[in-house]
Amino acid sequence: MEHSFYGIDHVQLAGPAGCEDVARHFFGEILGMEEIGKLGDLRKRGRR
Repeated sequence: MEHSFYGIDHVQLAGPAGCEDVARHFFGEILGMEEIGKLGDLRKRGRR
């Protein structure tokens, strides 16, 4: 099954500690979404 996305403005997810790599695999590799790093002051919080 093939899906297409026109665009998503913002997605913020909560998950248990240590699940970032699994989430990035799912959204990036399986769904084919591109991760765009945090902007400005948001970079101070979290990993990326």
